[in-house]
Amino acid sequence: MLALVLASLWQAAAPVGGERCPSDAAVAAELARLGTTAAVARLGTPEVTVTSKRMQVALRGLDGEITGLREVAAPADCLERAAVAAVLLSAWVGAWPTDALPGAAAPRPPVAVPERAAAPSSTNVRTSEPARPVPVPAPRPAEAAALAATPALPSPPTALPPPTALARPVPIAVLPAASAASRRDRSVGIELAVLGFGTFDGDAAALGGGIQVGLRRSGPLFLAARFETAAERQRELATGTVAYRAYRFTVGAGLARRWSRVLAEVALSPQATLLAAEGRDLVRIRTVNDWGAAVDLRARLGLTLGHFLPFLFAGGSYDLVTQRLTLDNFARDVTLSRWNLIVGAGLAYRFGRDD
Repeated sequence: MLALVLASLWQAAAPVGGERCPSDAAVAAELARLGTTAAVARLGTPEVTVTSKRMQVALRGLDGEITGLREVAAPADCLERAAVAAVLLSAWVGAWPTDALPGAAAPRPPVAVPERAAAPSSTNVRTSEPARPVPVPAPRPAEAAALAATPALPSPPTALPPPTALARPVPIAVLPAASAASRRDRSVGIELAVLGFGTFDGDAAALGGGIQVGLRRSGPLFLAARFETAAERQRELATGTVAYRAYRFTVGAGLARRWSRVLAEVALSPQATLLAAEGRDLVRIRTVNDWGAAVDLRARLGLTLGHFLPFLFAGGSYDLVTQRLTLDNFARDVTLSRWNLIVGAGLAYRFGRDD
């Protein structure tokens, strides 16, 4: 009697007629339940093989090569095997909602699917019924365990355009686009400035003025040309007085440094000098002009206000040639100081640069 019961249970559990467990239809039904049938079909054909107590789930691509293979413990029930295989295949194609797994994240909210509007009646007119949420099927325990341990396959490559679209490519010239700041830095900046200063040459002090023309490009280097002169100064000489005035011409280069709107410059330049002397309170009066050379050191600190640049400056020069005042009929002469100190202010207008 016991043997008959065991035999009947075995026959009920075994597949009928040698049917595969799980069958292809069962796997297809589980894929349909998960909504991933089309996604799996785009990548290949699923294959499920059960050997002893192990189950192999494979996805064979369109080219016949296996693109995914996973071996797990084979559940006892055929439907459960089909469910596990469907979960593995859905995870590979990236279509399984992983955020719906219990314990991993919050479940996916229900999706509201509106039903068809009800037909109007003679006593009650209704245009539509309230939409009822249709829940997403929750994964079974075996499905969740298989999905948690399954890596996803890469997404299918995007289809290339037809060959005719690439037959005649249109050449596109790509040129480096220079910003407004870089174009401005490469432009030439010209500066015109007026100067006012006080000067002291070691013998007497005087007020003076001048003009300056500057040229600069990007970088710290700049060029400048400057003309300056001071009011007359006097020295006593024998029985009379000599009035003299110095004219200075400077051409040279310097270095500049900028901090936001503040501009600092320093320059060491050669200088040509012209000393014009005239006798006073003498029997015979005449004017003498004498050329010389000097070295000029100048520092400037300015504030950039658009095209305008107000600035302060200070510096000094040293004459390389000694200047002497001498009378024709008197042996003693007067030697002028070689040093000339200067402090002043100015205002410059900058063409072509507004920084």
